[in-house]
Amino acid sequence: MPDQFGDLQIPVQPPAPDDPIADRALSLFVNYFAAYLNAYAQAAWSVVAPPQTSETNGEGELVPVVRRTYTHDPSKVVFSEADLPALFLDRIEGGRYEWMAEDYRISKDQWRLLWVYQTASQETQALRNSFTRAIVQLIDTANEQVRDPVYQVQDDPDPEAHDAVALPTAIKTSVLSSTSDQTYSGAALDGSIGGGTIAPALHITLRVAGDPLSIADGSEVLITGLGGDGSPRVAKIVLTQAGVPGDFVSDWALSQVDDIFVPGQAGVGATFEFGTVAWEGLGTVVIRLAGIQMIEQLKWADRPIVIKMGDKSPDRFYDAVEIMFSVEEKYEKDISVLGGDNVLQQFARGDGSVQEEALYQ
Repeated sequence: MPDQFGDLQIPVQPPAPDDPIADRALSLFVNYFAAYLNAYAQAAWSVVAPPQTSETNGEGELVPVVRRTYTHDPSKVVFSEADLPALFLDRIEGGRYEWMAEDYRISKDQWRLLWVYQTASQETQALRNSFTRAIVQLIDTANEQVRDPVYQVQDDPDPEAHDAVALPTAIKTSVLSSTSDQTYSGAALDGSIGGGTIAPALHITLRVAGDPLSIADGSEVLITGLGGDGSPRVAKIVLTQAGVPGDFVSDWALSQVDDIFVPGQAGVGATFEFGTVAWEGLGTVVIRLAGIQMIEQLKWADRPIVIKMGDKSPDRFYDAVEIMFSVEEKYEKDISVLGGDNVLQQFARGDGSVQEEALYQ
C-alpha cells in the first residue's frame, strides 16, 4: 500500500465521485453521528420540534434531528436555513506531530462538531435548549460505542458490518430425502456459496418441505466445515417431524461448509435445502475505516453562532451545540518496497534467525 497518514494516502489521491472531500475521516464521523442521533433521539426531538405544516403538506413534514451534514465551518460558507437542523464537523486546530517510536509517528488535531438548529418562539426555544444534554451524551455514546447497526458504509470491507438476507439454498439446492445415509460435498454443494467462504460466519439452515412422516424423528444432520475462528467444526441440526414444513438451524455458525451428512430418513417424500440465516450487520467501525488512532470528546458548550445567509440577507444568529474532540492519526510508511539493499543492519538471535532489521539510519 502507499504511504498513509490516517486515511490520507500519499501521494494524495483525487476524491471519489461520491465523496466530494479529500478528508474522508470527517465525512465518515459526521454521517455516523447524524445516523445515530436520528435513530435514538428522533422521538424526543419531535416533541419539541413538531412536524412542519404548509398549504401543500397538510399532515406536516417530520423535522429530523439532523437534516444535513457538512465538513466545514458554517460561519465561513453561505448558508441555507432550509438545511437545519444540521451537523458541521471540521478540523480547527493542529497540535504537535511527534514520533512515538522509530516507526510510529502521530498527529494530534482538534475537531469541532456543531449541531445547529432552527430558531423558534421563546417558549419552544427554552424546551429545545434542554435537548442539548441529549445531543452531547448521545454523541459521546456513539463515539465510545465505536459502531452501531444504524450506520453501514457501503464500501466497508468488514463482512460483519453489513446486513445479509437469509439465503435458504446458498449451500445446497433442493434434494429428496433418502432412506439411506447421504453425504454431500464438492460439486454436490451446488448453492450460490456451496463450499466457498461464508463471511461473516453464519448458522446453517435446513429447510424441510413435503411429508413430515418421511422424516426420522430426532435424527441428526452433521455439517462439517470451519468455524468463525477458522478451526475445524462440526455443526449439528436435529430433525423433528413436528417442525415440518419449516426451517431448522445449526447449533454452530460456520465460515465454510466441507460436507453435509444426512442419516437415512423414514421415507422419500420430503425435500431438503441448505442455506444460511439472515444477519443483522453490526455497523461500520468508523474509527478503523477513517484511519483514526484515537478520538476523545473533550468538552462542549451551548452557544449562539453567526451564519452568513445564502440569499444575501443580513447575518443571523442561531443556537448551536459545540462539541470539541481530540483526534490522533498515525503515519504509516510503506515498507513493502524496502528490503535487500535497503536493509542497513540486521540483528540476529542466538540461533542466527533475524530478530530485527533497521531500515533507516
